[in-house]
Amino acid sequence: MRRLVSLVSGLVMVVAVVAGPPGAADADSSLGEGPVTLIAVDLGSASLTEHDAAVAVTALTVLLDAHTTDPVALLPYAASAGLPDGFAAGDTALDAAAAALADRIAGRAERGESNQFRALATAFSYLSEQEAPAGSQLYLVTGRMQDGSRANRDRIAGFADLFAEQGWMISALMLPSSAPEARDFLVSIVERTGGAWDDAGTVEGLAGFTHREHGLAPAPALAIRLQPGASALQPLEVAP
Repeated sequence: MRRLVSLVSGLVMVVAVVAGPPGAADADSSLGEGPVTLIAVDLGSASLTEHDAAVAVTALTVLLDAHTTDPVALLPYAASAGLPDGFAAGDTALDAAAAALADRIAGRAERGESNQFRALATAFSYLSEQEAPAGSQLYLVTGRMQDGSRANRDRIAGFADLFAEQGWMISALMLPSSAPEARDFLVSIVERTGGAWDDAGTVEGLAGFTHREHGLAPAPALAIRLQPGASALQPLEVAP
């Protein structure tokens, strides 16, 4: 009998993690139609260095600029994750919420572990409650893998399969301080859902992220074959 009670309690706990607290399903019931863009920023990871924080703020700005016609939700997280804050396309309240989140990132006050499982569970629950259509996307701005055992990290990677079954993608921008193990972990999550990933630890990675989100094709300012010892100059137009 005690074993049965234990199993039932465990099941209730899992449902609570995915479903969220009572009333969460009605938190943002008027986001409108169209794919939802859910931006999850790992405050714990972004607080490691000023560079990480600056890149996280830049990523937030790029994503918001690139998805002005989509319903957008913001999900800051660290050791825990609250409810996402959702906005219909064109909702002017998003500007104030984004500015507040950018200040929170830049403040680097929320240090500690990064609970990737909690972030994914919260994101999945939110997209389910919104009945988000296929093509909706979760963007992870982070530089950490799940704290804990390898088996636990494998379970979290498998959790991405739930997103893939719904036609939802997970994409990731890896912050500059990401360890090689964290990069591998994030790639394993992203590739399960057909999303995209970029490594902001390099100039090319951050530029590629920006170009892809805005649908731009980067072109070199100067393309010429040089002989050994030769040089070439090209004037560049720079905005004031």
